Amino acid sequence: MKLKLITVIFLFVILLVRPILVVAFETDQYNLPTIPLADIGDEVSEYTERNIREAVEKVNKKIHEFERCSKSLKLEEARRKCDFSRKDSEKLAYLRSDDAIAKAVFNEMGEGIIPFTKASWWLERHKFRAANSRYKTNFKDSIYITAPFNYLTISSNIRVYGKEFGSD
Repeated sequence: MKLKLITVIFLFVILLVRPILVVAFETDQYNLPTIPLADIGDEVSEYTERNIREAVEKVNKKIHEFERCSKSLKLEEARRKCDFSRKDSEKLAYLRSDDAIAKAVFNEMGEGIIPFTKASWWLERHKFRAANSRYKTNFKDSIYITAPFNYLTISSNIRVYGKEFGSD
């Protein structure tokens, strides 16, 4: 009983302390750009569509390979190359599901740790067609001048289809 109580108290303390240790990535809403940000919605949409297409193509390619193996099982040569099994038929069923597409899209865009996902990196490093496409206040003008570590957690502001938010 004592061990259970100690465990509960220990977990409770960890949960209380943990939020202090977590660093959130934010935008500096107090220091806004002096000129309006360019809308990058079309480029973000192009990037997103391209990644979704690539994800779907990868899943479709895997489906095609599994189907080819399953249909050619009657041929001895194909059987040696494919070795299609019941487990493979389960994989094929998964590949045909919405979950497989969602996972593939996540792998193309969302993989990584927040805010360092592939899409976040792209937003921060892509050379957009329009000038003034993102804004990050400089350190001297930041509200975080007294807390330099917090400045590292600021992400750029962007405008996508008329709405401004952080690139993270």
